[in-house]
Amino acid sequence: MIRPHVGYAEIRAVADAFAHELDATLEVKPTEHLGFLPGCVAALFGASGTRLGVMGEVHPEVLENHGLRHPASALELSLEKLLRR
Repeated sequence: MIRPHVGYAEIRAVADAFAHELDATLEVKPTEHLGFLPGCVAALFGASGTRLGVMGEVHPEVLENHGLRHPASALELSLEKLLRR
C-alpha cells in the first residue's frame, strides 16, 4: 500500500480484515526488520504459534533506494500456512 498518508495502522487494519474474512486468528508481536521502520513492524503468528509473516511501515531508505516518493506499508503473509490450520 503506497500513498501520501499511510502507516502501520493501515496495514494492520488490512491484516486484521483479511484474517477476519478467512475466520483465522492472527497474533501480532513487535519485531525488528531492516526493511521497516523500528517500532512500526510486527511478526504475524497463527493460533498454533506458527510464524505466518511480517507487516509494517517501509523504511524511508528503502523507499528512496527504489525511487518511491510516498510512504508505504507492506504485508507478507503465507496463505499456505494460514489455511493449513
